[in-house]
Amino acid sequence: MMSDRTLPKNETDYTDRKTPMKATLIDQPSLRLITARSKSFPEGNPEAFRSIEAHLETLRGRRFYGLVFGPPDQMTYHAGLVAEDESEERRFEELGFPIMEIESGRCARVKLLDWQSKTDQIGPTFGAMAREYGFDPSRPQMEYYRSQNELHLLLPVP
Repeated sequence: MMSDRTLPKNETDYTDRKTPMKATLIDQPSLRLITARSKSFPEGNPEAFRSIEAHLETLRGRRFYGLVFGPPDQMTYHAGLVAEDESEERRFEELGFPIMEIESGRCARVKLLDWQSKTDQIGPTFGAMAREYGFDPSRPQMEYYRSQNELHLLLPVP
């Protein structure tokens, strides 16, 4: 059912879902991330995160990202963590974790609440955003794990 409300120019309702979602255009800052590549997408993604988490004293207050590179039939996934400081980054590098830099740029963003019960909506939501806004393949699709309950899907747009 279509929503009766008028959306600002930079937002879209995804009304084909049980819970309507809004996409907002944002300027995503550049990122420098400690990363671990998933051995298989999507089944290996949790293990990629666990490999990073195992070297942290706490997950509280940490900024985690998921990065998706490549076309649908050849996707690769990397778990990512923003280092607290240069010494933590060096420590992870010494442990063999690659450091990846993601350029800043415009992104379409959808916020998923209670995301752990909606993982089946992640791919279709990225697809809907790409149809609406286009896609800049020079940067990865990103998942920002804002909290245990809130996930931001970030699609780079031209």
